[in-house]
Amino acid sequence: MKQLFFIILVIFSTGIAAQQTQLYSLYMLHDFACNPAIAGTDDFLKTQINKRYQFLGIEDAPSTTSYSIHGNLEELSMGWGGMVYKDTHGAFSKFGAYAAYAYRIALDARTDVSFGLNFGLIDYKIDATSLTALQEEPNFDFAKYSYVRPDATAGVYIKSKDYFGGIAVDQLFNNKIELIEDTSSSKNSISRLKSHYSIMGGYIYKLSYGFTFEPTMVIRKTALAPLQVEASARVVYNKTAWAGVGMRTGDAITLLVGYNYQKTMYFAYAYDITYSGLRKDSFGSHEIILGIRFPEPFLNL
Repeated sequence: MKQLFFIILVIFSTGIAAQQTQLYSLYMLHDFACNPAIAGTDDFLKTQINKRYQFLGIEDAPSTTSYSIHGNLEELSMGWGGMVYKDTHGAFSKFGAYAAYAYRIALDARTDVSFGLNFGLIDYKIDATSLTALQEEPNFDFAKYSYVRPDATAGVYIKSKDYFGGIAVDQLFNNKIELIEDTSSSKNSISRLKSHYSIMGGYIYKLSYGFTFEPTMVIRKTALAPLQVEASARVVYNKTAWAGVGMRTGDAITLLVGYNYQKTMYFAYAYDITYSGLRKDSFGSHEIILGIRFPEPFLNL
């Protein structure tokens, strides 16, 4: 195998097979981005913007910006939503735009189960002009590549008054992205956008004096990458101010804070303290969420 091709495959596998989809430390608030079945499971319209800077101090480290909106159609037991995002890391960047639909079924007076699907397009770009070959590669063109592909995510979500949980699978089409022709017909080809599986759940414990304790966990798995577990816990006072801590296996410990203003506007911040092999070069990761909740009567206008 040509050395340049090997380098590209290594970059491709470490850069996007390990994290082909966006990573969020504030996943408990940015849950709709992870599972479309969450659309419409709240009694308000919710819109928010998320910005994440990962591994600060490392050149060409991942950076993600996303915007989402979702709400419900109560009389039809349906949810709807949409999301756009841009994710960049080095020579690779991805832009995605999606529309989501979810259908809810009441299991009892306190519990609903929801089935959701989003569908959209991704524009995956590779700027090969920024890559450097260790030896001449006559069969490779150092150019800019763009691949527009359909994409979809499916999920199931259950929500009760005190607990929630769900499972989602994204990049369902396993689209092929290649710089050099890959003769392999296998869907295990390294040049494919592989499906990512995630399981997320949490519980809300009511404490005294207006406090609640809310542990959450997400388990992520994709091909060519080890199982990743992220556990977080936060203490919330009177549904307004909160603080917490989390840990992501093989990566970082996360400090979390947030504030809800009059149950309408909200802010959250996460700081990842890297403890992996990148800790000597990285200043950690930062993530911010700004959001607005519109009350239920707004949906009925």
